[in-house]
Amino acid sequence: MALEAHECPRCGYILITQKPLDGLTPQQALAFWYIVDFLKARGHSPSLEELRIALDLKSRSGVHRILTLLVDRGWLLRRNRRSRGLALSPAATAAIANQSVNP
Repeated sequence: MALEAHECPRCGYILITQKPLDGLTPQQALAFWYIVDFLKARGHSPSLEELRIALDLKSRSGVHRILTLLVDRGWLLRRNRRSRGLALSPAATAAIANQSVNP
């Protein structure tokens, strides 16, 4: 499978994805892989504003819509009442570790 490179137009962050995510649009997959890389690099999830900038969206409501979909489909978990309260679901963590990306 060919690698895909995506660059954030504002911050210059380059994300390289190796596998597509079943049932997700390219923007939703980009958001997921951005969160994965951010968690690995910094130990916490990005803020809504950081995601908005990375995805080149006009408002945080678009980010909220994408995150809600990723949570509903089992890729992410939300920790209530916590800032930066996103985490990878156990199924997504296992799928990434096994290089198969179906949670």
